[in-house]
Amino acid sequence: MESQELFEYSDELAVEETIKELQTSNPSVRLDHLSLTHPESPQGVTDRKKQKDFLSCLENTNLEEAIDMLNSESDKKAIVCYASLVLQNRHLAPDSTLMELFESDLELILKFVLAILPDATTIHPLARELKLQLGKPIEESWCDQYQSHPHLRIPLIKFVRVCCNCCESNKKTFVQAALKFRNEGENGLNLLLNSVPAELGSENQELLATEICKLLTVLNKYQAQAEPTPKDGEAPTVSSAHANVKELHKCGAVNSLHALAKKCLDKEDLLCDVLSALRVLAIDNNIVQNMVAVGLLDTANQSLLSNDKISEGLAAATLGLLRNLCANDEIKSTICKQSLTSILHVMETHASNASVQEHGLGILGAMALRNPNNADAICHANGTTYILKAMQTFSNKTPLQRQGALALRNIACRLSDADKSKYLLDAGAEHILKTCAAQHQESIDEAYAALRDMGCSAVLYKMDENGKMQGTQMFGKVKSNFRAVYE
Repeated sequence: MESQELFEYSDELAVEETIKELQTSNPSVRLDHLSLTHPESPQGVTDRKKQKDFLSCLENTNLEEAIDMLNSESDKKAIVCYASLVLQNRHLAPDSTLMELFESDLELILKFVLAILPDATTIHPLARELKLQLGKPIEESWCDQYQSHPHLRIPLIKFVRVCCNCCESNKKTFVQAALKFRNEGENGLNLLLNSVPAELGSENQELLATEICKLLTVLNKYQAQAEPTPKDGEAPTVSSAHANVKELHKCGAVNSLHALAKKCLDKEDLLCDVLSALRVLAIDNNIVQNMVAVGLLDTANQSLLSNDKISEGLAAATLGLLRNLCANDEIKSTICKQSLTSILHVMETHASNASVQEHGLGILGAMALRNPNNADAICHANGTTYILKAMQTFSNKTPLQRQGALALRNIACRLSDADKSKYLLDAGAEHILKTCAAQHQESIDEAYAALRDMGCSAVLYKMDENGKMQGTQMFGKVKSNFRAVYE
């Protein structure tokens, strides 16, 4: 701060530089709570008073006022400052005074946790550290509280969802604690699934159903981008999603969710959450066959045909589910016969939505894999036009480009009439695939495999250190890394 005038720093820049120096000299200490406002400015005085008042509320367990302060803040940075104060002063540590409220005033502590961990800070490092501190009450008392306090089930589900979201450690903690819990022969996962409302006659019942679906979706997917990169010598984080799905399937999650889906076909937001939860459960052939056996394909078709213009969210959720169901060869043929027209209609309706397009391409690619009849059906329905249009529209989306290249490759090499490849080339497939290969290294094998199966010359050009372009024949003199198994 003494150098502010010397370097002609603004007040905010001077404070920022000072904080950086402090962080450099004390890397183990978190300084996220420090305000960038100048301590003598009106805003700086206000910010520091608010932080002092917030700490005073926590020290005196006056959580109502602390919650009001959190809820009045719309700025994500302000919430992060408060979270840093909570962390620095160990207010949510297992042995803290506040944690005793899990037994004496559960409703109040739940409100506080949900206020200090809003969705806006889901992947912030501070949020993850706070979640880890909350692992103990999840492990020791969540199931008991869920059973004992039916009127608090919605905030309890929200609490465990925000604590598990983007935190593999808490996902494992929750599921293992639920499996150990016993009540009349049933475990904690049964307890959760049994609380799915039988009817949806009230707003509270719909909200409970929504929160259960959101929690199941979080538990059953691996959020790699939220986990810290392992340091040298550390073991990588292992996903618990597969094990969680297996346990929930044993407890009847598919039946419970499908029964709920049939009740909410006219409630788009809730149906979107139900189908999203079902999608992350569809991880292997046994579960997929179970889903079809209970009638999920008919329900998905009803979702696609529920209105003339299905919403983007519901379209993405429905196509995402169908994409996973296409992992079964017999089922994907049924989907092709029953739903291909509807799928292409949804892709046309939401041509500007990347998620809808990626799921659509994934479905078409899976349908054509090992199935010439499906490849012919896609061509007859003009499906290749939708593939090429999506790849052109979202040229910067690597996962979508890969799905598009896979779809074109699977169609081209399975067409019953070899001359039909000319149809793909006339539509501009060669240029689009070469553009994909040039811009997306992760999709290069798929793109060149598609070009090869269309009879095109596939040459990869690289520039050497002298600026000279050299071409390498793909799938010719050099061995390809292309994986023949569809993913």
